Amino acid sequence: HYSISHTIDGSWSHPVKWVIEGSNTDADDDWKILDSRNNIKNLKGTKTFEIQNQSEFFQYIRFRQTGLSSLHSNNLNISALEYFGRITNF
Repeated sequence: HYSISHTIDGSWSHPVKWVIEGSNTDADDDWKILDSRNNIKNLKGTKTFEIQNQSEFFQYIRFRQTGLSSLHSNNLNISALEYFGRITNF
């Protein structure tokens, strides 16, 4: 799971479309999509999402905005991003 927190800062802008990706090398071409969200209408407060593809462990995890924000800009406006899961030794 992962949680995204968004506090109202006057802009009301929040991510609408994104992916969570995992990699074990951090190379540009070695990222696997673990979760994908589209058309998220309301991200006020804290929302928790379940990872859709949980089949393996990754050394690196990233959040990548894949579309415009709710105010149609490229700005990424969140207060916190928290990942939940298990840790393993590689």
